[in-house]
Amino acid sequence: MANYAALAEAERWRHNYPAAIKALEAARRTVRRDAQADAIERALLNLYDEAKMLPRLIAERQQAIAHTHADLVATTLALAKALERAGLTAEARATYQRIIHLAPDGPEASTARQHLAGLSGD
Repeated sequence: MANYAALAEAERWRHNYPAAIKALEAARRTVRRDAQADAIERALLNLYDEAKMLPRLIAERQQAIAHTHADLVATTLALAKALERAGLTAEARATYQRIIHLAPDGPEASTARQHLAGLSGD
């Protein structure tokens, strides 16, 4: 990864944005999701911005938001189920309702509604 980052930085200073972007995109494909991957994503977004590649910048940011939203919904559902299993009914109910608010038409909302119906008998 360090080689890609060094190459991208060198190309950036020479204002060779296509080469810098290519290097960082290659780096992104080779690392797992961690702080290193997040640093590559930030650098790539900054390069798109500096290179005035606004449609690409917008598309990348929209994709990141969609991915983050999906992770949030899935994680919230897992939390609600854990709260329910722990017998924390009020907290589980509030968390299931949050899922319905976050993604009202998604499959997670359907699952949340089913669990809420089961909790109403408690």
